[in-house]
Amino acid sequence: MATLSKSTVHPRGPLVRGSADITTLRPWRQTLAILGGSWIVVVYSFWDTVIAAVGVWQGSETFSHGFLIFPITIYLVWSQRKQIVSLVPAPNYWSLPILAILEIGWLLGHLASVLVVQQLAVVAMLQVLVFTVVGWPVTRVLLFPLGFLIFAVPFGEDLVRPLQDYTASFTVKALQLTGIPVFRDGWMIVVSTGVWEVAEACAGVRYVIPSVILGCLFAYYTYRTWARRLGFIAVCFVGAIVANGLRAYGIVMLAHLTNNQIAVSADHLIAGWIFFSAVVLLLFWIGLLWREPRTVDVKGDVTATQSNAPAIHGDFSRGMALTAVSAVALLGLAPLAAHSLSQALPILPAPVISAPSVTQPWQGLDGHDGGWNSRFLGADEKLTQSYMAGDRRVDLFIAYYRASQRQGAELISGGNVLIEANEWLPVSAGSAQAMVDGESFSVERIVLRSNDRTRLVWSWYWVGGEYTSNRYFAKLLELKSRLLREQKGSALIALAVNVENGNLREAAETLGNFLRHVALVQALKEEKQATKGTK
Repeated sequence: MATLSKSTVHPRGPLVRGSADITTLRPWRQTLAILGGSWIVVVYSFWDTVIAAVGVWQGSETFSHGFLIFPITIYLVWSQRKQIVSLVPAPNYWSLPILAILEIGWLLGHLASVLVVQQLAVVAMLQVLVFTVVGWPVTRVLLFPLGFLIFAVPFGEDLVRPLQDYTASFTVKALQLTGIPVFRDGWMIVVSTGVWEVAEACAGVRYVIPSVILGCLFAYYTYRTWARRLGFIAVCFVGAIVANGLRAYGIVMLAHLTNNQIAVSADHLIAGWIFFSAVVLLLFWIGLLWREPRTVDVKGDVTATQSNAPAIHGDFSRGMALTAVSAVALLGLAPLAAHSLSQALPILPAPVISAPSVTQPWQGLDGHDGGWNSRFLGADEKLTQSYMAGDRRVDLFIAYYRASQRQGAELISGGNVLIEANEWLPVSAGSAQAMVDGESFSVERIVLRSNDRTRLVWSWYWVGGEYTSNRYFAKLLELKSRLLREQKGSALIALAVNVENGNLREAAETLGNFLRHVALVQALKEEKQATKGTK
């Protein structure tokens, strides 16, 4: 009878090349402790950014999936444990410059008060920190789980308006192909049996994002090549958008055929998540037709283990700990720099804004505020004023923020609303050209409708003496002002006029005429000089 040699026997069972044994598990215990401690320190250092993301998860149905991202990521890592422990972690100093770039990105996002930039930077820090501590061979195995963490960042709100336009166009075209007479006014769809609005909740973002997330998980476990994975994810993205258009068309069509007896009350229950679930299952069924068998490259694991074997020596834990400490210390400079810069800027007293003067034929109306129903959190000053020229009336609104803006009190924020939706219904949005003091620029154009009237609203930002309607460019102007230590305030400016007999062109001409007769620039510059005098 043959006997087994000691080299092939282990108290817990026979050793298999490429599998985990005590020599590979020992460094991993140390690695997990070092990596876990590093993550905890980074999360604590950027705690305000992390809490802001959690607040969005709690307050938004669109991003409530954020609570599931980290548990799913842990499971994804756990499912790869056999392949991971067959590799030997090795610290990598070459990633420190990447961490430096990320902390600069976070700092710029902090100075500009752009939360999504800060949150993306923190998630990227955690991802790169793994590469720093364990090296590339292990990180390559963890590419998908680490990349999946990006869905913890609440982003995608900029898709709402484009998807609203697409859904409205899709629904109208589908109704026309079906032979149903239909009229479209922006996001309003009118058929003989009723009027429908493609609201923000109907844009489809809350379906598109979960569809992409589920598509990523399905592609990861179904396909082996990245080309096929990315292709299926793209199909999920496009499929969710098309499906949302079909959902909107189905709601209108069903209500039209039943004289508004079914779809009006069953919208969110039947045509919402149940319809979305059916679409996802259909996409998965289609995806299975092109599935690829998953194989395990044991030889590759053995080669990786053998090539990394020299990394296990007496100074293993000290070298890894030193790398992690260096990375964490480097990242800790960003919050310190942010605190130092915030302390360097003086807190200016609240400004007092006077109503801009006008020339004939326009004149100000005393005691009339234009009926604005706006919400601008932490604004240092608000001004409402109405002006008349014959039978034409224009309402002005200004929300001013001083240079020392802070989180929760900033000009450009998701919590700020120019028109509350309880009375006015947004019909369409776009852009228009305006001219102030000889300067032509683009303004945001919104058409609102209530039970008895329609209004045209133009709005734009004034930041550091420059006009823009682009919120991203406005953020860059604010960042420039902060970096140059310029004590310049910023403001949102909005004008509104009633639309008579549906004549939007005449309403736009009224606003343009008013801007040619108002000393808006002079009023803002005078306010800026007064603020400087209060230092």
